[in-house]
Amino acid sequence: MRGAIAGRWWLIGITAALVAAWLLPGLVGRYYTQMLALAGIYAIVAQGLNLLAGYAGQTSLGHAGFYAIGAYCGALLATKLGFGFWSALPFSMLLAGVAGVLIAVPSFRLEGPYLAMVTIAFGIIVASILVEWSDVTGGTQGVLNIPRPEIFGTRLPLERQFVLIILILALTTLLMRNLMRSPWGRAFMAVRENPIATEAVGLSTRRVKTIACTLSAALAGLGGHLFAFFQGFISPEAFEFEASIFFLTIVILGGAGTLAGPIVAAPVMVFLPELLQRFIDYRLIIYGTLIVAFLYALPLGIVGSLFRHWGRRPAYAPIGAAAEVATAQPAPSVRANTSGPVLELEGVRMSFGGVRALNGVGFAVEPGTIHALIGPNGAGKTVLLNVIGGYYRPTEGRIRLRRRDITGISPHAVARLGIARTFQTAQLFGEMTVLENVLIGFPGQTVGRLLDSALVTPRLRREEAERVAAARQLLDFVGFRGDLDARANSLPFGHQRLVEIARALAMNPILIAMDEPAAGLNRIAVLLVEHHMDLVMGISNRVTVLDYGEKIAEGAPAEVQANPLVIEAYLGAEDIDVPIAAPISA
Repeated sequence: MRGAIAGRWWLIGITAALVAAWLLPGLVGRYYTQMLALAGIYAIVAQGLNLLAGYAGQTSLGHAGFYAIGAYCGALLATKLGFGFWSALPFSMLLAGVAGVLIAVPSFRLEGPYLAMVTIAFGIIVASILVEWSDVTGGTQGVLNIPRPEIFGTRLPLERQFVLIILILALTTLLMRNLMRSPWGRAFMAVRENPIATEAVGLSTRRVKTIACTLSAALAGLGGHLFAFFQGFISPEAFEFEASIFFLTIVILGGAGTLAGPIVAAPVMVFLPELLQRFIDYRLIIYGTLIVAFLYALPLGIVGSLFRHWGRRPAYAPIGAAAEVATAQPAPSVRANTSGPVLELEGVRMSFGGVRALNGVGFAVEPGTIHALIGPNGAGKTVLLNVIGGYYRPTEGRIRLRRRDITGISPHAVARLGIARTFQTAQLFGEMTVLENVLIGFPGQTVGRLLDSALVTPRLRREEAERVAAARQLLDFVGFRGDLDARANSLPFGHQRLVEIARALAMNPILIAMDEPAAGLNRIAVLLVEHHMDLVMGISNRVTVLDYGEKIAEGAPAEVQANPLVIEAYLGAEDIDVPIAAPISA
């Protein structure tokens, strides 16, 4: 019901926008119609940048380059090869999208502000090519006589072009809304919120960022295409570095990561300079001061501050009953090997410079058991979990999951093979809701679902309804009784731990590596790191003890508890007669 109501509201909203666009030119005149049309084009480009910078958290300072590619591709196809507005449109978006891929692939190999640095260089290079490659681009004079858009052989006047731009802006906004309510939307926001946790649930941060950059570039190409055919001519001055800053300012002023932000901020950025024309000598000073004042008064942007939750609700209306979710399973080659240990370590060593954190550790985790890993502070327990999870590549040794060698593979690949991970400090996606944090744990939900996400197909709605039902069951199973729509960063630490465990269970793992948890578990293989001896000795089937990176003992809890080496590691040789903890009766 809620989904149907939301769909009707969107239909009503788009219809109202088109009616307003049809009537407005007669009320404001051609000049202001042209200004509003430019604001619509800028909002389309800003929607794409908002996807990358606002939702995925990756700053681009070269979007004018993608904007220019779309504009020049459409203009040159029209003027040199006789293409029309509609036939050239796919090529403008495709070429800009390909440029986005070429920028993203090398940029996201490293962490940090490399995308911003690369896109600055990219924008400068594109601007230089537009000037220097004059035989193709027309140089400083640009491309002239670009035909107006046509529909059924009739050229559109300015007023009808305005309607077309508003229609495309509405469809672009609807596309963004669909994406951000889908599994891909959760993936984009997860990369922004916590890259470590993103990898832990089986999502490749590099792949997610690349998809975001590609879609963002394609939308910028769409805006550039519209700009070229709307203006009738283009020149390099419109695509310089200042244009990239202009688009980024629209995103920030409207509210990064908000659906309506670019729509609200684009007209402000277009009309504000015009309103300051009477102060021509001080226009830029006043303009800059007003923008800074806006951002100071509304640090989350206009829409971000006033309507923070607008357009972020993730769940779809259920389609029929959904009792359990059908999700992807860990690799068949791993699932097929049901005999023998779940996890095997052989001679694992890990060194950081001259410090040896692990020294020849080896043990096996059997199916259906809780295998505890204990040791004093600095023994190397968390380092070992990071090695198993793929966050560190061991200096020496092998790690096998159901007899498959997983030594040194990436964290998201380890997660996809069936190892779920919780962390010593809960790693949640703070700005996402409790329900979203668990939903993102289900494996395989973004595979082959980009088009489904954009169009909100019945298949996607059915799968989402199933995931929501399963996520609620998992939260109930771990004992979470709080608000499912609360933001994760607002929860107390204990509740955050419960949500993290529920997310790990959503991955349908064959082993959970838990770093100092505080909640019950279901009957699967578990590798537990914990300081509390009462807890360890009370629930573990088998215990491995590390000290200074080396395994010093392994066995049943009672055996380990009485081992002199363990007692010495914890209490020192002088107190070797003092037991660690009183035996715990069943």
